[in-house]
Amino acid sequence: MKRLSLVCFLLICIFTCAPAVFAGDTASYYTQQLDNRNGLSNSAVNSLFLDSDKLLWAATWDGLNMYDGTAFHVFNYSKDNPLHSIGNNVVLQVTEDGQRRIWLSTIEGVSRYDKQTGKFYNYFYGRQQRSRISEQEYRLIADTAGQLYCLSRQEGLTRYNAATDSFVVCPLPAGNNRISKAVFDSANHLWVLRGDGSLEIYADWQAQWPLLQRYTNVQALFSVNGRIFFTTAAHELMAVSGGTHQAQLQALLPHAVNAMTIYNQHYLLAWVTQGFGEYDAQFRPTHLLPEATRQLQDMKIISWASGSNEQVLWCGTDGNGIIKIYPQTKYFGTVNKITGGRRF
Repeated sequence: MKRLSLVCFLLICIFTCAPAVFAGDTASYYTQQLDNRNGLSNSAVNSLFLDSDKLLWAATWDGLNMYDGTAFHVFNYSKDNPLHSIGNNVVLQVTEDGQRRIWLSTIEGVSRYDKQTGKFYNYFYGRQQRSRISEQEYRLIADTAGQLYCLSRQEGLTRYNAATDSFVVCPLPAGNNRISKAVFDSANHLWVLRGDGSLEIYADWQAQWPLLQRYTNVQALFSVNGRIFFTTAAHELMAVSGGTHQAQLQALLPHAVNAMTIYNQHYLLAWVTQGFGEYDAQFRPTHLLPEATRQLQDMKIISWASGSNEQVLWCGTDGNGIIKIYPQTKYFGTVNKITGGRRF
């Protein structure tokens, strides 16, 4: 009887402590919330990035965070230790170049992190004028070879030169408005979205950037799974055909889009206001994550990150930290213990 009672007690503990499980189209999924109670420096996330070592980086309004699967490692500004310090605590973006160097942009400049030495290298921080805290002054992009570029209002488009450890100007043709976003496609063509809604496509840079095509009335630009997508002011989702620059209508959306990703062959679109929509490969509305849709409908999603090997989806939110979504692999699941954590 004692052994039976112990077994029953253990089963009750497992079901009580396990993360929430919900059924999708073909599998069940767990969800877990990670925020400042779990060690995240700030629950307002500006962007997420999963690097080549499968480490998750979170840019927040108060520091850079690296999550190794069990704990958060936080990097903050320190004037007393600049070699081991980011340039500013308001971190807006994180990315990686072809040499596996971690790059981040802040409201005041750009920083590079060397994972081997733990040192930071800061760029553009000598400016006299500072941007308003709500603006994203510096935007980082990498081409198909991993070459890093930086876009800023004052310097324009610059290219990182590792030999001189500096950024070299390689200007784009003058546009009618400031650049709000830019991405490279699989052919190494540069797509530039300006604040006036014009989307410009440029050929690979040699001595200049030849203009290939232009679209108008574009609202948002995304690079997902090797494909280029953009949305229009009429909430049309357009996809670019492979090998061309011709855009085709995929769906009429109910809201403007803030972020976009693909997960388990489904497209997830985060709305600018709050919540997200789910679409299959043909962009028909679907319900891969019905419970997550209900639970996240009141949250504003800023960024997605996913890794194909572990099938984990990371969701960065504005004020609710990071939401981890992952498939059930065992009957009882796997419980990750995180001090002070909350699961839903």
